[in-house]
Amino acid sequence: MSTTEFNRHGNHVFLTTENAQETIELAINHIEEDARHKARSKAFEDCTAYWRTEIEKIHAFGGPPRAQLSRILNLFEIEVRED
Repeated sequence: MSTTEFNRHGNHVFLTTENAQETIELAINHIEEDARHKARSKAFEDCTAYWRTEIEKIHAFGGPPRAQLSRILNLFEIEVRED
């Protein structure tokens, strides 16, 4: 018997003792990678939202643009050097 059968619904894979282990490992690896990707995307979105909020707070507080810039530079620990 072939391990792949075609019908009107698409491909169907039949597990055999020869292909079951490899197929299951591929499926698990795919699920794990998908979960890692979603977690990284969520963490990036959360981090971006946090920093955006912090910058918006500085802007909402007001003050001269130079003072706002200074606070943003301090927030990100950016040191400006004038040569």
